[in-house]
Amino acid sequence: MPSKRWLLMSLGVSALLVSVPLFSVAQASSGALSPQVVSVDKDSGVTIYRDAAGGFVISGMQVPEVASEAQQAAQKKQMETLRESEAAAKGNALAASDYVDTEKNPIYIGTWNKVDAYARHTLGTYNSSTSYLTSYGYTSWYNTSGNTALPYRNGASNNGANQGVVDVKKQAYFDIRDLGTNNVTTLKITDWGPDQKLHPDRIADLDKNDFKSLHGNTSDGLFYSRTWVPITNYNP
Repeated sequence: MPSKRWLLMSLGVSALLVSVPLFSVAQASSGALSPQVVSVDKDSGVTIYRDAAGGFVISGMQVPEVASEAQQAAQKKQMETLRESEAAAKGNALAASDYVDTEKNPIYIGTWNKVDAYARHTLGTYNSSTSYLTSYGYTSWYNTSGNTALPYRNGASNNGANQGVVDVKKQAYFDIRDLGTNNVTTLKITDWGPDQKLHPDRIADLDKNDFKSLHGNTSDGLFYSRTWVPITNYNP
């Protein structure tokens, strides 16, 4: 990413009024940050992470439902079918244009550990026959424990609104491709993020090893990506 973009990310994080370790413009312009745990609430089990590109991820949210084993098996099978179709079509023209499905009206779902959380609408191209969403945007990494986060409503809320609304289920499987390297994998959603008010062009946050296997390094902090996500409630 260009250094100007990193500067904007740095300013966006520094504007958030919470007591968290911030990063300098010099760090940001030189590449990835060092992801870290920002705060832990032992009572609720919620942990806030800062990712390698300054985004915030929430782990340990309580949700009303998760994807069942049968749904997970069907999702994995559907990913294989979608990849075959993508290969036959020889990719997508959008991949060459750095097109981004940008969130312009993030959804406030609550505050955890003094960090406000803003979710993403189901932006992108929706296939109503398969209930899958294709989205383009940027992906970062935030942990070394095998966790993966997507920024859609998962039913967690503590602000009195959006309670129980599930656009994408936790524990569902989704597909992600690094459009620079063309590497692809299928991962399970375990966490929520990155926050969409600060970073409306971000569509996923990964484990360090998953990020590296897709991108080839972790020092870049971000890569341009395409995701296929199984949708429970289409809310563009």
